[in-house]
Amino acid sequence: MVKSLFAASVAIALALAAPAQAAPSVAGVFSSDSDFLGFLAGKGVSLATDELFVAQARGGVPGSSDYEIGLHIPPGFTSAAPLGTAGQLNWVSGTAVPFTLARNAAGVVTFTMAGYAASYAAPALHALGLRVGALLGTGTTAASAALTNLKFDGVTLSWNGNPLGLTATAPSPALAVVADLPDVFSLTGDVTLAWTGAFPTRSRLAVQIKGLEGYPAAVPTPAALGLLLTGLLGLAGVTMLRRGPAAQRP
Repeated sequence: MVKSLFAASVAIALALAAPAQAAPSVAGVFSSDSDFLGFLAGKGVSLATDELFVAQARGGVPGSSDYEIGLHIPPGFTSAAPLGTAGQLNWVSGTAVPFTLARNAAGVVTFTMAGYAASYAAPALHALGLRVGALLGTGTTAASAALTNLKFDGVTLSWNGNPLGLTATAPSPALAVVADLPDVFSLTGDVTLAWTGAFPTRSRLAVQIKGLEGYPAAVPTPAALGLLLTGLLGLAGVTMLRRGPAAQRP
């Protein structure tokens, strides 16, 4: 009986701790590439060795064979052409365009946006790095890029109690790290590019979602550990009560 109570207490405590580990969480938000890279380095993650893929939406060159949307893989990443047929999109300044980045039980990631769709196997995916960048082009007087309305399986992604939204206004980027990814998920959101004057072509306006491996898993929170300790103390109390009367019997 005591062994059964012990096993039940541990199972309950672990079950209570599991949701905090399984739900995606924003580990940090940054306003510079150096801070973003430094944070990842502190977690033992380097883009040089741990970047799996990049899902990107960018300015492109409207009306040309260049691409505006693509899923990029090593070794070239965004310096090379994306997978599949390059995604074409004539951006409208200030108009949000939805996207989906989904991962199935086999570890295959699929990026879809504005008619583009491509997939890539990423079985070791542990975190996502989000980067939004904006630079002025020739004849451009103002430019911004935004990543908003972010949801994992329909649940809004939050930071400091507010919905996470990244907006970069030229020339400063906006970045974030999302950790504790479940094995299977669907990330949805909107990409918005805005400019005044000439359109900033190619990657002067760009939104990137980087797949990362090697990011450490979350540890049980102090509250979860407290629940486990409380359960064990309660179990000890029950055991002592059961032993007490037995010792007094003739």
